[in-house]
Amino acid sequence: MGRMEQVAFNNKRGSGEELGFFRSLWAGYSRDQAVREAGTSGGLVTQLITDMMENGEIDAALVTGFCENHPWRARPVVVHTPAGVRAHAQSKYTMSAQNAALRDLGKKERVALVGLPCQIAGLRKAQAGGWGLEPDIVLAIGLFCLSNFLPEGTEYMIREVFGVNLEDVERVAYREGEFPGSIVVESKDGSRKSLPYPEAKQHLRPFRPYRCMVCYDWSSELADVSVGDLWSDPEREAHSCAVARSRRGEEILLSAGSAETIHLERIQAHLVTDNPGFRYKKRGNAAFIRHVRQHGLPCPDYPGVTCS
Repeated sequence: MGRMEQVAFNNKRGSGEELGFFRSLWAGYSRDQAVREAGTSGGLVTQLITDMMENGEIDAALVTGFCENHPWRARPVVVHTPAGVRAHAQSKYTMSAQNAALRDLGKKERVALVGLPCQIAGLRKAQAGGWGLEPDIVLAIGLFCLSNFLPEGTEYMIREVFGVNLEDVERVAYREGEFPGSIVVESKDGSRKSLPYPEAKQHLRPFRPYRCMVCYDWSSELADVSVGDLWSDPEREAHSCAVARSRRGEEILLSAGSAETIHLERIQAHLVTDNPGFRYKKRGNAAFIRHVRQHGLPCPDYPGVTCS
């Protein structure tokens, strides 16, 4: 982790800094109401990428969408227009091989990449190893992540919880509607079924991959900007939380704030670390990591992290 932090930020965290290296902490949301409502919380990721594209700072964005023939399965999508960015807003709680889509980008294209902590770590490993990525990754936006889920989890929800045949599914959304949103399944006949997200995620929990159970990174500690829900502050629960880690990431955030496309306000670190996901991953997963290490099971190495 230390070497990759040096590559990403030309710096590294101090002793005991569980949140990782960062320059500033923010809460905010898109000032475009349609973008904000389409997002998971504040619509910050969609707005930042849209701004960069409209300002000519990037040529493309690598985001997550759904398969056309199987609209409950996630897939990486390369988009080249602001409309394409907005069309793929909102979280997807199922696995998608984001970094595999880097091969679909043109040589020397300037790209903003959106990924989970493990995917951002993979990107940094490639950069640290000098693997010669052809696209120019202008900005890596990392999403807060307690856990991802196997595709079978969504299929179980559709069939067993909602009682819908997979072949009848027209559209799936994971955080639709007023915060915190609902998992929604629309059928080809126009019918619609939903379940509030806090309740629905309990059905997904048994489908956590092993790799998520031995992950110690909740807040995308190697991203230029890390973004997620701000559950710890009831007055800002429909805001996005943003951790500016690299100089470039902070510049992008502040530029959007100055242009008034996003609302930004500084927050203290405890509002980030008080999030239930942070505590769960840094405490609960640490106990599981200790267990698997004792039994010699496969486990990522987190240099400098003491799980005792």
